Amino acid sequence: MKALMSVLLAFGVPKWAVVAALAALVSWAAPKVVGQIERDRARRIVKSARLDAEDKRLAADERALEVAGKDPHALLLLAEEAIEQGRKGLADRAMGRLRAAGVPEGALARLDERRFGPLPGMPAEAALKIERLLERNQVAEARELATRCARRWPQDAELRGLLARCEGPTPPEPLA
Repeated sequence: MKALMSVLLAFGVPKWAVVAALAALVSWAAPKVVGQIERDRARRIVKSARLDAEDKRLAADERALEVAGKDPHALLLLAEEAIEQGRKGLADRAMGRLRAAGVPEGALARLDERRFGPLPGMPAEAALKIERLLERNQVAEARELATRCARRWPQDAELRGLLARCEGPTPPEPLA
């Protein structure tokens, strides 16, 4: 700081101008820093509860969703943390709020890819994967993949048909 002040004074910049410029910089940056800290608060709540008992984690999830509110940046951080910890329910709820807030599909697709892996390269390949999942009675996974693929290729009739098939009546679980 002293070195910077010495350089500025050597160029003939008055001391009051340096102090005024620093004050303006602080007043401009402070709200941005505080806002970023507030956005990160929901993520920190979830992160601190990762080793707690299940009931405490669920309470922390509720508190984190409440803190995040409708702020897309806070919800995005919260969804990323939930995905990283493998907390599917919290990630689903945060992503649902992001969709309701009108976040672009590109940001949500990136989260989906982190959560479920990359989409197949072509609609026909996607249809084959969905059919294999349905044959193995993995309806929830097939529904998720069909939904993602239908968003990616909305014009493909085969994918829309598979999505409708996935959303139809769910067969009963086999008895073990």
